[in-house]
Amino acid sequence: MRRLIRDIAPYAVDTTLLNLHIEDTIPTEILRVRNEAIMYTSLNAIKELDLSVTALQNAPAGVSGTGATNFLTKWQNANTVTTSSVFDNGTNVGIGTNTPNNLFQVAGLINFDDVKLNTALGKSALQSNTSGTQNTAIGFEALFANTIGNSNIAIGFLALKQNTEGKRNIAVGHSALFANTTADRNVAIGNNALSNQSFDNFGFTYTSGNVAIGSSALSNNNPTSIGDGVQNTAVGTSSLENNSRGYENTAIGYHSMFSNVTGSDNTAIGKSADVSAGNLTNAAAIGANAIVNVSNKIRLGNTSVTVIEGSPAAYTSSSDVRFKNNIQEDVKGLEFIEKLRPVTFNVNARKFDEFLMKNMPDSIKDAYMNGIDYAASAGILHSGFIGQEVEQAALDCGYAFDGIHIPADTAQGNYSLSYSQFVVPLVKAMQQQIKKDSIQQAQIDALTSLLAQCCSANVKTTGSAIPSSSETLASGAMLFQNRPNPYTNETSIRYFVPENSMAVMTFFDEFGNEIKSVELPFKGITADLNLSTTDLAAGIYSYSLVVNGKIAETKRMLKTK
Repeated sequence: MRRLIRDIAPYAVDTTLLNLHIEDTIPTEILRVRNEAIMYTSLNAIKELDLSVTALQNAPAGVSGTGATNFLTKWQNANTVTTSSVFDNGTNVGIGTNTPNNLFQVAGLINFDDVKLNTALGKSALQSNTSGTQNTAIGFEALFANTIGNSNIAIGFLALKQNTEGKRNIAVGHSALFANTTADRNVAIGNNALSNQSFDNFGFTYTSGNVAIGSSALSNNNPTSIGDGVQNTAVGTSSLENNSRGYENTAIGYHSMFSNVTGSDNTAIGKSADVSAGNLTNAAAIGANAIVNVSNKIRLGNTSVTVIEGSPAAYTSSSDVRFKNNIQEDVKGLEFIEKLRPVTFNVNARKFDEFLMKNMPDSIKDAYMNGIDYAASAGILHSGFIGQEVEQAALDCGYAFDGIHIPADTAQGNYSLSYSQFVVPLVKAMQQQIKKDSIQQAQIDALTSLLAQCCSANVKTTGSAIPSSSETLASGAMLFQNRPNPYTNETSIRYFVPENSMAVMTFFDEFGNEIKSVELPFKGITADLNLSTTDLAAGIYSYSLVVNGKIAETKRMLKTK
């Protein structure tokens, strides 16, 4: 305490005594000085050693005012007090009320201006926060490093501990989103969920948008650049656990898509549904223990599945001429079908699984295969084709057949067949067979007709089975089968009409409509009518020999092109 009056003895103000030390080291009495002291009881004055009185300068004027029972004091100015709006009866405290019914009660509305609205519960929770608002941190060091991040929820030991600027994240569970610093809009629910994600966006807006629900879900996600490791959804313990930079993946189920590392746009639904390699794209595995082994492929069920059944409604594929280009009628029919070898067989499901999972760690492979019963699927006798044989048949025909999937790398992928696609070459083969049968039938009909005519003419003349030229000329008008038949563009029709007769050859389409009539110039001799029919479409036609206005005979011919 600084020296009040130099060399003055202890003093008393009114009757209040103080332990006051003046120019001494340790006061042991109520008032102790090193010099002689005097006493004076007047206000605002002191008595000097010579017994004279000196008035104090700038002495306080005192305090005045009134109050009310149990209300706290409020200073109106430097010297005046009055009653505040805070009431304290020793049990409850009220603001704006003198009858609080609770430990703390406010009468009226509360308005917060420029308040952070953060909630922190737990040792060092939100400890580093500076301007971050609307954060909730519950647990030891939850949101510990947050400075300006806002609207985050961290519940659990070390949840969102290293977050600094990230906002709108939800982390529930031990170390959930532990390493996240600046990424936004992540949801991590479960111990270690998204615990390693730590990408720093270097000042750019970075919305991760990952959802991880389950212990260790997406726990190793750690993008190294914007666009990596974002918009993943992992639901289930250890789902997408090894994903580091893969994006837009969906994994639902215990241990689902566990093996993915950098692959993107993949889907795994079911316990241990997975990809066989960590870098596949647009692949899907649906069903418990289903494994997909190449990109752009969907795998339904594991190898022990024996039946895949849908609703009674037929499965359809889009087929609209508005969206098809380069339409060609070059489907192979009989040529392709005749090369196929239908067989029956059993599938070695265990061997197939070993092939699918050969790139996976043995621990994962064993866990998958130990949970599968191969007996039922191994006992099924299948009917079908061999993929490699179908490939060879298509190659031999020069046919780009889309009913077979040929792996780009046979060491990693497997052959597969789409049996529904075989309908197309089968239809083509049926059409070709029908046309072939029609041609053969036309030939049979022509030969049968010619045989009947020959036999009839021979019986009427000489009774001999082989007519002579003179006998044929004498028998009247005759019409022979065109040659060749079937034909492509040109053919010849032999005929005979008696002398002094009017004769024409009339042609009809398959519906009986007359196409053309040709006058026959030669009479009394056997002659040929040569035809060129390049203007006619392929099909079955008929021709009639008309003599003196009457049809003497009619035959059919087949144009193939």
